[in-house]
Amino acid sequence: MDLYRVQSQKAFVPAMWQARLPQSLLFHAQRPLSALRLQTGNRLTTRSRRTASPPLNSSVRLHKESFLKPLKSILLALLAVIAFDALAAIASQTVGFPYAYAAFGSALLYIFFARLIARSSGFWAAVLLGMAMGLVDASAGWAVSWAIGPGRLPPGSLTVAVWLLTAVSVVVLGAVYGLIGGGISAITRRQRAA
Repeated sequence: MDLYRVQSQKAFVPAMWQARLPQSLLFHAQRPLSALRLQTGNRLTTRSRRTASPPLNSSVRLHKESFLKPLKSILLALLAVIAFDALAAIASQTVGFPYAYAAFGSALLYIFFARLIARSSGFWAAVLLGMAMGLVDASAGWAVSWAIGPGRLPPGSLTVAVWLLTAVSVVVLGAVYGLIGGGISAITRRQRAA
């Protein structure tokens, strides 16, 4: 009901301007706003609607969508690292293979997600993602594998210095995997363009 009332209001023209306005503009000013909108909409042809520039605020929606897609991929990558560490720890406990072999699968996971994010956000985003995955792997991933069993160090051997050294090395290794994934994405993009 309120929407109809707003659309059917007439354009307001102050009395002092009415004498100065040409009769044709005064006629348009006294018509309902919805009729004015329809009249301007009818002037556009199908071709001009296709080629017309988008409204000024339409880019806000595009930026929001373009921001959320990489954010979802980043969160998925970080959760995938933790899930992979948990699955590798469980498999190591049940099957009995050395937990260190899971590093190869982890490297493939880093490279896969780095390539995925590089396609949408660029090369350096892949490197940053690799570093973030390394930090999550060195903290939450290690905590999960520690709780399950195979990531556990002997009592008293985990100090802040040991953890920092491990975290820095895993972050640097994640950056290297990000470089590899971003490089693969750049090479395949160039091959597709050629």
